[in-house]
Amino acid sequence: MAQHKFDTLIPVDCQSRYNLLLRAKRDGQWWMLKGLKKEYANDAVMLELLRKEFQLGMMLRHQGVVAFVSLEQVPEMGGTFIVQEWVEGVTLKQWLTSNHSTSEKVNVLLQLCDVLSYCHSMNVVHRDIKPSNIMITPSQQVVLIDFGLALAGNQAIFRAPAGTKQYMAPEQSDETVVVDGRADLYAVGGIMQDMKLPCPYRGVMRSLLERDPNRRPPNALELRKTLIAESRKRGKLVRWISLMTIVGLCIVGAYRLGSSPLGYHLFGTSNFLSPKLPDYLTRDTANHWAADTSRYITLVKGDSIRYSVPKTMTEIPGKIDEHEAVDLGLSVLWAPFNVGCDRSNLSMPGGYYGYGEPSGVITSDNPANINMYWTSYHGDYSGTEYDIAHEHWGERWRTPRKTEFDELIAECQWTLVKPACGPAGYLVIGPNGNRIFLPMAGFRYGGEYYEIGTMGFYWMTVPEGGENESGVALRIQPEGLQIISTIANNGFSVRPVRDR
Repeated sequence: MAQHKFDTLIPVDCQSRYNLLLRAKRDGQWWMLKGLKKEYANDAVMLELLRKEFQLGMMLRHQGVVAFVSLEQVPEMGGTFIVQEWVEGVTLKQWLTSNHSTSEKVNVLLQLCDVLSYCHSMNVVHRDIKPSNIMITPSQQVVLIDFGLALAGNQAIFRAPAGTKQYMAPEQSDETVVVDGRADLYAVGGIMQDMKLPCPYRGVMRSLLERDPNRRPPNALELRKTLIAESRKRGKLVRWISLMTIVGLCIVGAYRLGSSPLGYHLFGTSNFLSPKLPDYLTRDTANHWAADTSRYITLVKGDSIRYSVPKTMTEIPGKIDEHEAVDLGLSVLWAPFNVGCDRSNLSMPGGYYGYGEPSGVITSDNPANINMYWTSYHGDYSGTEYDIAHEHWGERWRTPRKTEFDELIAECQWTLVKPACGPAGYLVIGPNGNRIFLPMAGFRYGGEYYEIGTMGFYWMTVPEGGENESGVALRIQPEGLQIISTIANNGFSVRPVRDR
């Protein structure tokens, strides 16, 4: 075992009876050390369990599993320690103390399903799934930690009953029963109870908490599909309620149409009050107000945006010339539309693409179908052959780099816009006063569409050549903006740029 001294050792609060956790710094990088308390440091059985945990952890290589690095003697602590990556973020237990939307909670569950599916495919059952063993990083990535009670098929020493009572499947208390991945799914049901999800998800929760494992979902992938199906049904219900609300408002306000700009546009009435326009809107000769570029108009009443439509009744073009790029006064010029923005109603503005995948055809939720695009080819996706924007628009268009999104966020004014119809989004005003509109276009996964109008994701390139198993994107939602690392085969939008 290696012996390389750590510069800094800081104890981490730990409720374990046996284990000692330390935050350690070496060569300028932070690590997590897991070992035994002094009174157990020479216990042969406990040392064997620690070694078995390390061997099990080294089997697992997934972005949602804490990375095991080495097993080392730490002389200053007088014992053997597992060296793991230090995961920045909070535990799910801490995360749940703050307010989060249903979609954010479900996103955590979907990621947890992905991680458990991987672990179970490696014949590893965690056996201690609970909120304090799940980390949420600043980019909202789920990372599973603490495999001290995990069971691998060939490790008989781990087969004793174990777990945390509140999340522990009944069969984990019976050493005569062979425990499989359905025990971890039982714990997911306990986590769903903690999340206090709305009614549509309670049937899923109850199925996970069945005492008989045969009555639970058979595996994590099936659970994931069920959660997605429930999310889709809930989304349809919310949209239906919203539609009925809009219809009611339209009926109540119909008699006032003649005195509005919209009434003028539709009926030619002339006795309307000229609204006070926000500073970022300008009047054109047709009594419309342009909120983005000459092709994208917005009808306005008062200070509110009512509806976004193309300026002509033709579809928004899927191709765009270089000279139509918008100069925001930044280092690059930005496109006025998303790649593949060809729908006249703007309800789904822009195509959806996997990270580094230019075809625009995402037919499966199996990452292996997308992985081939970056494992078979190397280099920067802002090049030409595998750049989504260049593939679709040609010329000098390309996908933005992270530094260019950083600049867009730091140097521009971002104004949340919520049209009465069409997707919400952000009006982005550059230092020189020019502007673009980034709609919350939702995303696509496994051929299905989600969160249209309430959330948006925009892919970016990473100049040093990609993130191996994940992509990098800008997430926009009413609560704000965030750059995240995410599953590469999600279908996200792309807003092209070109160099000056």
